[in-house]
Amino acid sequence: MTKKRKRLEDELKKLIAKKAEVEARITETQDQIQEETNIEIHEMVHAAHLTPEQLADVLAAFRKGSIPVNAMDMITEEETLTKPYLAGQGEDGKNIWKDEKTTVSNRELKSMVEFYKKDLVPKYDIPEL
Repeated sequence: MTKKRKRLEDELKKLIAKKAEVEARITETQDQIQEETNIEIHEMVHAAHLTPEQLADVLAAFRKGSIPVNAMDMITEEETLTKPYLAGQGEDGKNIWKDEKTTVSNRELKSMVEFYKKDLVPKYDIPEL
């Protein structure tokens, strides 16, 4: 065997080992993405206070291409939002902060979040896997 052929075979073995390592990392990252997706879905369902039966109704309607008439009525809970504001300064010159609390329905909260995402959050190009 020539030196050049031996060197090329060694190079090939190294590249195959690297390929296996990269493929393992890709699989691990895909698993992590799936786990995060599952967590997000669970949190959304939990936040909407849907029963398993209500969730099944909503998903069945989406599969058929329609939204159930009472889908938004299923989400009736309210949330309390807290927004700190500067109330002034104390005698020592330190800022005094107070909280402004507002109660909103989940429907209003959703529209507020959608507005924030649409108009205020920078958009990034995320490559598809």
